[in-house]
Amino acid sequence: MDSNLYNTVAKDDVVVLREIEGGGLTVADQLTPTKSTVLHLACQYGSFSCVEHILETHQSLLLKINSRGETALHLAAKQGNIGVVGALLSSARFLDQQQNNPQNSTVVQALIRTPDKELETALHGAVRYNRNDVVGLLVGEDPRHVHPQNKHNESPLYLASIRCYADIIRTIFNKCEWPDIGSAEGRRVLHAMFGGPEGRTALHAALLDEGGLACVKVLLNKNKALTKVVDNYGWTAYHYVAYNNLDTIVEALVGDGADKSVAYLQDNEYKRTALHVAACKGNLRVLKKLIEYFPDSWEIEDGSGRNIFHIAVEQNRKEVIDFIMSRGFETSNNLMTKRDNNGNTPLHMIAKLGCYVPQLMGQTWDVDWEVLDSKNLTPLDVLHSEQEKHTLADQLMVRQSLIKAKVKKHWRLWRTLKEPDAEFGRRIVKHSEKTNNEQVEECWKAINSHMIACQLELIVFLTAAMNFCSVIAMMVAFSTRTYAVVTSYSDLEP
Repeated sequence: MDSNLYNTVAKDDVVVLREIEGGGLTVADQLTPTKSTVLHLACQYGSFSCVEHILETHQSLLLKINSRGETALHLAAKQGNIGVVGALLSSARFLDQQQNNPQNSTVVQALIRTPDKELETALHGAVRYNRNDVVGLLVGEDPRHVHPQNKHNESPLYLASIRCYADIIRTIFNKCEWPDIGSAEGRRVLHAMFGGPEGRTALHAALLDEGGLACVKVLLNKNKALTKVVDNYGWTAYHYVAYNNLDTIVEALVGDGADKSVAYLQDNEYKRTALHVAACKGNLRVLKKLIEYFPDSWEIEDGSGRNIFHIAVEQNRKEVIDFIMSRGFETSNNLMTKRDNNGNTPLHMIAKLGCYVPQLMGQTWDVDWEVLDSKNLTPLDVLHSEQEKHTLADQLMVRQSLIKAKVKKHWRLWRTLKEPDAEFGRRIVKHSEKTNNEQVEECWKAINSHMIACQLELIVFLTAAMNFCSVIAMMVAFSTRTYAVVTSYSDLEP
């Protein structure tokens, strides 16, 4: 493109533009390296006067696309200049009147619906950059068009939702004339209107951030059926709420007319409900809110046969365990004694993983620590068998608590019966000379010794630092005295 022409249009100097045209330069044929026309350039810079002039003299440029597949309207919509967008649409309407085009095939529709190489229309661009006025103009001009998803399966509504642009969602709904969601045609275009990547909807997108509450309310007010839609992983809106700890949004999901059974749906891979996800992430606020609205969801098991107690122990979510215990014996005991598909109860997993929970160990009501897993081992038996592999600090505390509670020990007997050879038997007898209390004591001594060593190292370091500071102080004092002596000599001179 001619450099003088480029600079003139960028500055919106229509007087100089006319002079350039009068000088013999064919303005309509000038292109940038990306094949953008002078109209693209004027829209990109929001040069309203130049846009009006170009549309009067070069209307053929209206539907021209650049190397990215963009019309001038794409650039104007992103830039957000409502005057420029209005001028383009007015020019398209004028051409329709001249050509007497039918209502279902107009220049206006062609301009608004043309996708670029990313399969985005001008509306996508306006939504991306939060140009609400432009969104209203575009949707109002072509209200029945269901703007398709782009190359990444994002619809304009999805883009607005993931950015928490509630005002844009309202504008689209207020201006559009889409078919009723309950009709056959409405169901056909449902995903096109609200869809996003990997089967997500605009509702899922709004639930990726705590600022999405306003968007959620607008979306559900338009279409409550969105709560029933699952993504490609089987996640419902409730799963997203649980994962992101959005407790304030739960109430919006369970509002009037909502299908509450959706909260019990399990995902595809792990067969986990939203409550399982909340326990896994340790999101206590939303877990409490889900229990408030779905009190019978406590004992639902995932694909591994684990309830929320199993999951909380596995992920070391002690705050979740504390909350479960606070619900009392009736709730907690049922969960604690359930075996998963591997035969482990939450109590066995506490022993294996060293998940020390003071509230559990200090319960006034009975905890069945004699419960057996699929190998006929109690949690204390499991602790002994795990000791030969590794010992965690929390496991020591669990074992000490169990011993204090006088939980019975069966492990040595079972192991001797299963492996009765003499060599092993002698080792077992020798190993059994120390009591459990002594073993715990020795482990604590080792931990304390390590702590003492660390303290000694710290003392040595501090002593060295103090000595160094003393030397510096002495040097400074010596320098000060020397200076004082020299000063006194000078006073004696005549």
